[in-house]
Amino acid sequence: MSHTKRILGGRLFALVMTLALLALSPLSARAAPGDYNTGDVAVINAIIANNGLNWTPAPSDGSSIPADWTGVTWSGITPDNRILTLTIDGENLTGTLDVSGLSSLESLDCSGNNLSALDVSGLTNLTELYCNDNSLTGLTLDAVAPYVRINVSYNNMVAPSAITGQVILWDGVNFIFSPQKSSSVSAIPTLTETALVLLALLLGGMAAAGVKRYRRG
Repeated sequence: MSHTKRILGGRLFALVMTLALLALSPLSARAAPGDYNTGDVAVINAIIANNGLNWTPAPSDGSSIPADWTGVTWSGITPDNRILTLTIDGENLTGTLDVSGLSSLESLDCSGNNLSALDVSGLTNLTELYCNDNSLTGLTLDAVAPYVRINVSYNNMVAPSAITGQVILWDGVNFIFSPQKSSSVSAIPTLTETALVLLALLLGGMAAAGVKRYRRG
């Protein structure tokens, strides 16, 4: 009888320890299948497989997220937890970056890689895009996304016309196009620089007109 009690006591202790470990484990490890949007998870897994992102692949059912997915911010809304920000800068990524499935994405930083193509059309919630320091020859933006910051400098774009989808006023502050990598790409003057040039021309013209009037007088 005492032997049976010891067995039951041992099993009860093991059960208590298991429950205690579960209580202390991160929420991501205890999430139910589907708590993380499976489509968003599939996008990151594809970047890992196709672009060389050195992160651990996550279960396809969205039940948990690996600890090294530190560049991802989630909405925190379950059971459809969506990716809001994605930071994968300086990860030695190559090829075409496909983030089209991240429909809730608000900020993307994929700068400092060697990406050759990027298309963010369809990401209607995107406000910040940092894809500078890559090898992009063009970029497709979304027509209605409320952009507040875009940096495409240090790529291989010949002119701002290489960026399609939405007209951007490249002010050199919040919207940065120049400089580009290629020496054949001429610097695109910012709105401030253009305004200063026009002002200088205007003042020069006014001064010249004043001299003429003085001489006539």
